Amino acid sequence: LTMFHPFVLTVWGSDILITPGSSRLAKHKTRFLLRRADLITCDADHVLGRMVELGADRQKIRLVFFGVDTEVFTPSRRDLDFRKEMELEEDSPIVISLRNLNPIYNVESLVRAVPLVLRKVPQARFIIAGKGEQESYLRELARSLGVTQNIRFVGSIPNVEMPRYLSSSDVYVSTSLSDAGIAASTAEAMACQMPVVITDVAENRKWVKDKEGGFIVPPKDPMILAERIAYLLENKSIRESFGIVNRKTIQERNEYKKQMKEMERAYEELVEKT
Repeated sequence: LTMFHPFVLTVWGSDILITPGSSRLAKHKTRFLLRRADLITCDADHVLGRMVELGADRQKIRLVFFGVDTEVFTPSRRDLDFRKEMELEEDSPIVISLRNLNPIYNVESLVRAVPLVLRKVPQARFIIAGKGEQESYLRELARSLGVTQNIRFVGSIPNVEMPRYLSSSDVYVSTSLSDAGIAASTAEAMACQMPVVITDVAENRKWVKDKEGGFIVPPKDPMILAERIAYLLENKSIRESFGIVNRKTIQERNEYKKQMKEMERAYEELVEKT
């Protein structure tokens, strides 16, 4: 509205994929912003396509990933005292979820999968991080399924603690129903050399090859989710091989410093045009 230029817009996902469909006003506001921007950045091809559909100039859009610092997110951050801190047995394999507790992330599917996993791997334990409107519901669901003792709801994890939580766990899970590019927590788990079990949404298949770096599962299917988690918990060598593949993927395609150089280059080009 100030008419200031250059104006750079970065989109995140739901602001383009979901919000414009919520009302005519929301769609109008989104189109207004897209038209006004001199440079637009995003991290996924399907988000780019949706912006073009909404009226954005394709020539103004740059694909830049958010990146992961693989010197911070590394398997070397594994903490041998982590299980004790979480009040877990030393031989308990840990499954971790870092998505917020809102319907779009469908953490309910993971909670419903827990008793199915425990039938095959009784010693498994689950860490569910994040906050959201479904927290009370998910805690009650865990209680009704009889798995309260097997789940640790730990709330929001400080960013500085995230590498330790990930590298000290064994399997990462994302049950999201929608994403832009690869979720930040998924990429961070991969950088920590973890196998991942993630839903078949957005561009997950562009980042994780099924049965090579983890498993791609249908959304809202606790049974298949549980089967894949249990398989990884029962096969340490597979977990390790998947993790090696994942870390290499992030180092080659989503390294923070490389991606920020791309962003810097985009800014410099914009300034030269202004």
